[in-house]
Amino acid sequence: MARQYETAKEELTNTREELAAIEKMSEAEACKLYNVERKAEIVAMLNEEVESLAKEVEYLAPEVYEYEFEY
Repeated sequence: MARQYETAKEELTNTREELAAIEKMSEAEACKLYNVERKAEIVAMLNEEVESLAKEVEYLAPEVYEYEFEY
């Protein structure tokens, strides 16, 4: 089934919120929660995911056609 705009947009929003939460965490807390060596690893991964999802949302965004009236 094809991915929908709303689904991709919601996932992007959730990923951004998760990234913001991680940035507020301590190094030890982030490492333990995400099972990584360094907090920067998960931050980099999520930044890449945000970029990818943003492109996908842009691609899936419905196009708005405005009629051009000639007077």
